[in-house]
Amino acid sequence: MIRLSSVDKSYGSLKVLHGVDAEISEGETFAIIGPNGAGKTTLFKVMTGEIGCEAGSVEFLGKDVTRDPAYKRTRAGMGRTFQVARVFKEMTAEENLIVAVEARLQNTGKSDAPWYAVKPSSATLDEVHSILVRLSLDKKARTPASELSHGDKKRLELGITLAGRPKVLMLDEPTAGMSPSDRVGVTELIRDISGKGSGLTVVMTEHDMGVIFGLADRIMVMNQGRKIAQGSIEEIRANPVVREVYLGKEAHHA
Repeated sequence: MIRLSSVDKSYGSLKVLHGVDAEISEGETFAIIGPNGAGKTTLFKVMTGEIGCEAGSVEFLGKDVTRDPAYKRTRAGMGRTFQVARVFKEMTAEENLIVAVEARLQNTGKSDAPWYAVKPSSATLDEVHSILVRLSLDKKARTPASELSHGDKKRLELGITLAGRPKVLMLDEPTAGMSPSDRVGVTELIRDISGKGSGLTVVMTEHDMGVIFGLADRIMVMNQGRKIAQGSIEEIRANPVVREVYLGKEAHHA
């Protein structure tokens, strides 16, 4: 689904990524971890097209998208959430999702209505309701997004992304700032969304190792802009370099 080849990225004279390689397969949940400053977010931005890279390449679905902007990657099937939820705060939860569904229909040529004249069809409203139920936000459908809790805003942003029906779901710190109960709920939601048979590929960064170990099929560990390890949960737990650099010795005994 995604292939990174020798990706380099610098901010001025500061080199942030050093020849990063990775291959992400269809249907897997692939986690990128590392200490603060490891380059995770920068790599995420390069993968999604938010920023470019000075060297190396990014392939998506077999096509070189290294120079493609983010919106082209989105239209090709790459959906993304952010560390700080990006929602239309003045709109209700329901209206946010209507916009997302209508955007998909416009971009796929299934709706030719001008934006200013769009009246949601019954099919659109049914889809929006289904997403709200899945997010456990159906009782807050008419609540302005500005009045939602932090956890509910993150859920809504995830719903907006899912409304685009992505092939790859890019989750940047999906549980950041959440309460323990919200964190459990979102973890279960991601597990449900990416369950066997869904065909959805998930790529995520996350600081909470409980979330990572509960979701990931494979993990890539970064430190100082370099990939230092990659493998299954068991392989990463057992890797002495990873334990020393990031996980800490207690993870080995967990």
